[in-house]
Amino acid sequence: MDTFRSGPSSSTRRINIGDPALNAQYISNKISNTKYTLITFIPKNLWLQFGTFMNVYFLVIACLQLISLLSPVSPVTIWVPLIFIFCVSATKEALDDLSRARTDEKANSRIFHVLDEQGQRIRKKSEDLRVGDILWIQENEEIPCDIFILKSSDANGLCYIQTANLDGETDYKPRHAIQFFQRKTEEEIVKIRAVIEAPPPNANIYNMDSRLILPGGETVSLDTSNVCLQTTHLKNTHWVIAVVGYTGDDSKFGQNKSPPASKFTKLDTHLNRLTVIIFCLMLVLVVSLGIYGNTWNNPKNPIWYLDLKPGGDSVSWWTWIIIPVRFLLLISLIIPISLKVSLDVVKYAYAMFINWDEEMYDPETNTFAKATTTAIAEDLAQVEYVFSDKTGTLTENIMKLKHIFSKGQVFDLDEPNALVRLAPKSKKIQKMLQALALCHSVVTEKISDYIPLEDEEEVPKLEGIPGIAYKASSPDEEALVMGAVKLGVCFAGRDLTKIQITSQGIPQSFTILHTLEFTSDRRRMGILLRDEAGKCFLFMKGSDDAIFRRSRNYNNVDAEFEEQVENFSRCGLRTLVVAYREIPEEEVEEILGHLQEAKTEIKNRSAALTTVYDIIERDLIVLGVLAIEDKLQEKVPETIRALREADIKVWMLTGDKFSTAKQIALSCSLITSDSEDCLLAIQESSSMNIAQCIDYYLQSLERSTNTKRKRDSLEENDMSLIIEGKWLQIVLDTMPEKFIRLSTHAKTVICCRVTPQQKASVVRLIKEQGYVTLSIGDGGNDVAMIQEASLGVGIVGREGLQAARASDYSFGKFRFLRRLLFVHGNYSYTRTAFVGHYCFHKSLYLALMQIFFGFYSGFSGSSLFNSFSLATYNVFFTGLPVLFLCLDRHAQPETLESCPRLYKETQKGKYFSWSTISYWALRTLVQSAIAFFFLIYIFGGDYISSIDGSPLDQESLSMIIFSAAVCVQIATIIVESNSITFMNALIIGSTFFSYWIMVLAATVVPQLSIFGIMFRLFSNLSFWLAVILVTFVSVAPIVVLKTAVATFYPWEYQKVERAREQSSYTSLSPLLLG
Repeated sequence: MDTFRSGPSSSTRRINIGDPALNAQYISNKISNTKYTLITFIPKNLWLQFGTFMNVYFLVIACLQLISLLSPVSPVTIWVPLIFIFCVSATKEALDDLSRARTDEKANSRIFHVLDEQGQRIRKKSEDLRVGDILWIQENEEIPCDIFILKSSDANGLCYIQTANLDGETDYKPRHAIQFFQRKTEEEIVKIRAVIEAPPPNANIYNMDSRLILPGGETVSLDTSNVCLQTTHLKNTHWVIAVVGYTGDDSKFGQNKSPPASKFTKLDTHLNRLTVIIFCLMLVLVVSLGIYGNTWNNPKNPIWYLDLKPGGDSVSWWTWIIIPVRFLLLISLIIPISLKVSLDVVKYAYAMFINWDEEMYDPETNTFAKATTTAIAEDLAQVEYVFSDKTGTLTENIMKLKHIFSKGQVFDLDEPNALVRLAPKSKKIQKMLQALALCHSVVTEKISDYIPLEDEEEVPKLEGIPGIAYKASSPDEEALVMGAVKLGVCFAGRDLTKIQITSQGIPQSFTILHTLEFTSDRRRMGILLRDEAGKCFLFMKGSDDAIFRRSRNYNNVDAEFEEQVENFSRCGLRTLVVAYREIPEEEVEEILGHLQEAKTEIKNRSAALTTVYDIIERDLIVLGVLAIEDKLQEKVPETIRALREADIKVWMLTGDKFSTAKQIALSCSLITSDSEDCLLAIQESSSMNIAQCIDYYLQSLERSTNTKRKRDSLEENDMSLIIEGKWLQIVLDTMPEKFIRLSTHAKTVICCRVTPQQKASVVRLIKEQGYVTLSIGDGGNDVAMIQEASLGVGIVGREGLQAARASDYSFGKFRFLRRLLFVHGNYSYTRTAFVGHYCFHKSLYLALMQIFFGFYSGFSGSSLFNSFSLATYNVFFTGLPVLFLCLDRHAQPETLESCPRLYKETQKGKYFSWSTISYWALRTLVQSAIAFFFLIYIFGGDYISSIDGSPLDQESLSMIIFSAAVCVQIATIIVESNSITFMNALIIGSTFFSYWIMVLAATVVPQLSIFGIMFRLFSNLSFWLAVILVTFVSVAPIVVLKTAVATFYPWEYQKVERAREQSSYTSLSPLLLG
C-alpha cells in the first residue's frame, strides 16, 4: 500500500493548483471534433475516398482513358460521372464537418469565471482554460473540463451534479469539496500552492483515484466524489470553486470519444463479393476479346484504316495490348459507378423512415425511434439471434417493494395494516427498516426549489416528510427507500458527514464513516455508521449469494432465508438480502486506518479497498429478505412469440438469480409451460461435471435426431437451456465449441447471474459463428453486449441513456422491436436488394451491347456509343429513378408486422442470392441481345431513310440503340415497382421527358458528335416504332413471368396480401398464425 510513498510515478499527472505556468506541458481546453481543415480537406478526403477498391478501379480506368491511343471514347465518359460522385461525397463530408466545427466554436466560446492571484473573478473563454486554473462555477452551469472541487457554497462542502450529458442519468449525484480548502476564503485559496497527483488521462469515468499534497507535505486522498467531469451540470448548489485537472481531449469525455466501429451487413458483403467476381470475369473477357481482336487484326498485317500500327515498319510490343485495353475501357462500366452513391442515399432514407415512424413513438417517455447509423438497416431483416437484458428491457423497471421476510413471517406491503404488523415486531425488524433508510445513494430534494428538466420525470413526493422528494440513480434504490417510508422509517437527508432519518416520527442522526459502493462485480453495498450513542454499525444489502457467504453462520445459514429467496424468485420477484453487524470501537479505528491508507493509493486503490472491504464485510447477521416487483412491459410475450415464429432465437442475459430468470422467462413466453420438461439446466459444481452434463445433453439431441422419439429424448425444437454465470464462465473458458453446439440447437437460452463482460462474451461467441446477432438493453451494464452485436438496440428507460447512446437504434419499449425488424428491416432489405440488382443490370446491359458491337465490328475495340451517351447514362438517365424505389412497398406494413413467417424469406436471403443474381444476369443478356440485334437488323446494312433517302451512319445507329436502352431501363423500374407513389411517378416521368429534352439540346451543339442527328431521327417514324417495339419486347416477357410466378408459385407475402384482399383481417387470423 506504499506505491507512491517514494514520489510520483512518471505516469502520474501533477496538477499545480493556482499556477498554470507549471502545467504548461498539458493541452489547452480547446475542443476540436472536425476531421478536416481548409488545407487538409481535399487531400485527406481524396485519400479516404480512394481507400476502396471500386474507387481505385474507376480512377485507373479514368487515367487510362486520358491516353488517346488507348481510349475508344472521350475521357469525359468516365471523368464526368466520377467527378460528380466524388463531389457529392465530398460535399456531404464538408457539410458534416462544418456542422461539427460550428458546434466546437460554440463550446469553445463559452465564458467562465477564473480567480486571479488576488482572488478576483475574471472572464475567460472555455478554450483558454489551462490545467491549474481556479474556476468559479455557479448553479446550472455546464462544467467545461474535469475539475477537482476545492470549496462549495454548502457549509459542509457538499454539492450536486447531473451527469445526463455523460451517461444519460438525470438523478443528482453528490460530490464533496476538499475539507482543507472548504475552510479557506477565496483570497486564501489562490495563494495556496498545493499539488494534486492524479492518474494519466484515461476513459474510466468511474475512477479518479488521486491524492492532494499540501504545502506541509500532508497527503489527502481524493476520488470520484471530489471530481466533476466535463459536460456535467452543477445542481442544487449556488457555486463551487474548483481547480482544472484535465482539459480538452485529456478529459474523461474526450478520452471516451472514438469513431463508431465500422459495421457491414450481409448484403454489403454479398455485393462486394459479386463485384470482385464480376471484375475477375471482366478480366477473362477482356483477355479473350483481346486475343480475338489481335488475331483478327494482326499488327504485322493490319487493316490500314484502323491505324493500329504506331508508325514505321516495325511493330512495337505494346501494339498487342491496345485492343485488350480498349475492350477493358469499353466494358469497364460493367461495375456500376453509381452503386455506392445509390446505396448511400437509400440507406440514409431508411434511417429517416425509422426516425419518422409514429407507430414507434412511446408517449410514456416521449420518445421516437432513432437510427444513429445509416449503414446496416438491411441486417434488420436477417437477424437470427436476439440477446435481451431483463430489467428495464422486458420489464417496466418501475420497482415496488412488495414483500419483506423476517422472523419467519412474510409481510405484504400492499396490505393496509402492514405497518401495524411490522412496527412492534422486534429489534431485528427495526434494524432492517433502518438499513433500508440508511444504506443507499438516494439524495433528497426540496420540492419548492425543484425545477425539472424538459424531459425529466417528476420526482416522487413523500408521505412521511412533507416538502421533500427523492432522486435515485436506480429504480430499486428508490423502491426500497419508499418502502421504508411506507413502514414509518423515513430518510430525511444527508450531508458530507451526517445522514438523518425519522423512525416512527422520532428523528435520528448517524455519522457516516465510510460508504462501501455497489458495483456489478461486488453485487452488494454497505455503509459504515456511528449512531448518536456512539455505537458503530455496518449495514449491508445485496444479492443472496453475496450476503449469505459473508454471514456469521455461512455454512449453516438459516434454511428459511434460502427457502424464502427461492419462493420469491419463483414468483418472478427480484430479491435482496439485508444484513448488519455491530463493530467494536477499537476495530472501527483499525478499519478506518486501513481505509485511509488504501484511499491514498493511485494505481492500486481499487484492489487495496477490496482487501479492506473483505475484512469489514464478515460475520454479518442476516436481517431479512426483500422482494421487489418489476412488471413486464406491455406486449412483451406477444413480441417474443412473434420473434420465435420468425425463426429468431431469443436469449435472455440477466443478472437475476436462476429461479427469477426462469419465472420471467415463463411469463414472457421465452419458455412455454408445455416445454418446461425440455428445459436443460447447467448448474454443476466443477468443470468436469459440467462437461459430462453437456455431453449428455448433446448425446440426447443426437438420439432425438436419429429416432425422432420425443418421449425418450429431447425434442430439438422445444429445447431451452438455462445456465448461471459462474458455470457459464467455466464453459466459455474450457469448452466453447460444445456450448455452441448445444446452445444453437436450443430455441431459447437463459444466462442468469451474468456480468456485463460475460454478456458481451456470449454475444461475441455466437456472432463469430457467422450469425447475425442483435442485442437489446436499457442500462450501462448492457453497453458491452450492445456494441458487440451485429446490431445494437437501446431502450430509452429509467436507467439513463447510456444504452441508447451506444446503440445503432433506440426506442422506448421492447414491443417496437417487432416493427423494427418485420417492417423496417423487411423494407430496407428488399429495396436494397433491388437497387443492387438494378445497378448491375443497367451497367451490364450497356456493356453487353459494347461486346456485341465488338463482334459486329471485327473486334476493332471501337465504341458503339458516343461520349455524351456514356457520360450521362449511369448518373442522369438511370441513376435518379432507382433512388426513389426506397418508397416502394412490396407488402403493407400491417401484413409484415402481423405475419411473422414472412420474415423468414429475408432472413434466408431469398431476395438477393446467387439464384436471383443469375436470373438478372440471364435476363440482361437476353434483353440486350434482343435490342442490339433487332435494331442492327432493322437499321444496319442497307437501311435508307424515308425522309431524305440517305443511309444511317454509326452515330445515328448509336443513338437509336441508346434511346431504346434508356426506355428499357425506365420501363424496367416501372415493371419492378410493387407500388407506384406520386413521387415515384413524378421522378420516372421527369426522367423520361428530360432524356428527350437533353438529347435535343445536345444535338444543336456543333462540338458534339450527335450534332444534328436527333432532328433527323425524331422525324423518322421508324425510329419511334423501333424504340417502342424493343421496349415492349424486352419487358413484356418479364411481366408475363412475374404474373405467372405470382399466380402459380407466389411468394409468401403475395399469398398473405391476396388473402387480405379476399377477407377481413379477422378471418385471416388463422392464416397469419400458421
